Amino acid sequence: MQGKAVSVISKLAVQDSYREALAEAGAIPPLKEIVDEHRPDVSKEQEDITLMALQALRNLARSHKMKEALRVGGLTEAIIHLMKEGRDSAVAAEAVGVVRNLAVSPFNQEILRKAGAIPLLVDFLAFGPESDTAAAAAAALGNLAIDSESNKEAIRKAGGPKALVNLLKLRQIGKAWCMLCSTLCMLCSTLDPSRLSGSQPPDLSLRISASGSRPPDPDLRISSSEPR
Repeated sequence: MQGKAVSVISKLAVQDSYREALAEAGAIPPLKEIVDEHRPDVSKEQEDITLMALQALRNLARSHKMKEALRVGGLTEAIIHLMKEGRDSAVAAEAVGVVRNLAVSPFNQEILRKAGAIPLLVDFLAFGPESDTAAAAAAALGNLAIDSESNKEAIRKAGGPKALVNLLKLRQIGKAWCMLCSTLCMLCSTLDPSRLSGSQPPDLSLRISASGSRPPDPDLRISSSEPR
């Protein structure tokens, strides 16, 4: 029953109109509880529930308002803790997508850096240029670099530029490739990105294609079947 409820919440959270309603109905605390209770040795059924909870949180975090709501109560640190399971973990890979969306908010940038997100994100780039997970990790690094010299320095110290350039050298135009270019631009920029548009900084959780058009679904969905 819990799995079915989490699945429904995840699907509803895809829609803008439902996100705030879900938060007001109290959806976030039980989702955080699922995240907190996860252990690497849980059953396959419980792992699937954790994955669905992370998908729900990722979808909720697509809203700027929800990014603030998700920041409280230690949820950010709990998500980072799941990433520490490493690249062989489907749960850790799914957590990367949540961090990618949370990192858009400037209020979350320092929290994510202090929680140790940056070295973990750099490690997930090793999935390669055709990986959804690597694309989400690259986008998260780019979002963390927006208007934050401290985060840019942390990314440099974690070996981010080298990892990004190594992927570019593969010359494989995959899912992560455009994100790599955007992230490198963010790392090299000394301008406040908000000045470029006059309003909100660019949100790398919304992908823009090379032709300038936006794909129907802006979310990079994290696959639980990434190459190990």
